[in-house]
Amino acid sequence: REKLPKKHLRQSYKTNIGLFIINSFGLSLVSASTLLVLAERYSDKGLLNTLSSPAWKAVLSFLMLDLLMYLWHKASHSFDCLWMFHKVHHNDPYLNISTAFRIHFLELVIIYILKAILIIIFGIEKAMVLTSEAVMTFFIMFHHTNISFMGEKLLSHLIIVPSLHRTHHSTQRCEHDSNYGAILSLWD
Repeated sequence: REKLPKKHLRQSYKTNIGLFIINSFGLSLVSASTLLVLAERYSDKGLLNTLSSPAWKAVLSFLMLDLLMYLWHKASHSFDCLWMFHKVHHNDPYLNISTAFRIHFLELVIIYILKAILIIIFGIEKAMVLTSEAVMTFFIMFHHTNISFMGEKLLSHLIIVPSLHRTHHSTQRCEHDSNYGAILSLWD
């Protein structure tokens, strides 16, 4: 955690927002709405359909989507063929909220395909897909902020907080190969 020089911070924002705009345009072709259509079509056909409790179905859906993101993130650090895309995100020299949007387009496409497969297999409902996407986006932006706050260490036992994710963005391999979670920190 360091004070960011304004010149470098401006460059970071320009690069990251540019990637966000390009990726947003590209993903509007694939888009989250595709995930919602799949959820609407397969929610009554998946493995979760055997559960009678809507609450358990919602909790398990949320956990599975978060676990998927954890496993994807870990794989992105473990396999060179995935790392070459994921390192675009790690190449930002100044961690800030815009770093959350610095993602290679092909990595986003792969993530959407994996989510689509999960939605079809388990029959995750449309409302849970929408909720998960919104919560995950908020948390990814949150843990890329360059802030500290009281109670952060205690909260880190439950969710990914900025201090955990700052460690993940370290240039030291032993540090950046940890804290892969998107929302929950329990997976590590």
